[in-house]
Amino acid sequence: MALGFFPVFNPPLNDVNATTEGKSLLSECENLDQLAMHLGVSPLTSFTDSRTVPDDFDGDPDELDELMGKWDEWLSAEEGFATISALKESLENNLEVSKYFRKPKQLVEELSDLARLLQVAKTNGSRFRLEVG
Repeated sequence: MALGFFPVFNPPLNDVNATTEGKSLLSECENLDQLAMHLGVSPLTSFTDSRTVPDDFDGDPDELDELMGKWDEWLSAEEGFATISALKESLENNLEVSKYFRKPKQLVEELSDLARLLQVAKTNGSRFRLEVG
């Protein structure tokens, strides 16, 4: 099973769930970060755990939490929405951009789903972060 990015909200969103798995978001995160920087918005990975993992660490995520402490950072849904919307619009409307991605249609679906969730989060006053799972 492939891993993907999934959003977590604080406070949680009631009765609203992701309909995509975020696999393309994770597999294309480096290209998406480059595109975000070109568009002048925050990189996608700025919404993930950015703590530096020790070079000699060779365990699973639970062991990392024991070593470094639980990650408890929550980020702006408004800023996330701006990034996701800009990425989605660029991929939808610019064939020159979309050719740099392996599955641009799947990326647009995942970005649309995440934008929908972030719109609800903005309305609810929730903050968010992206986790891998």
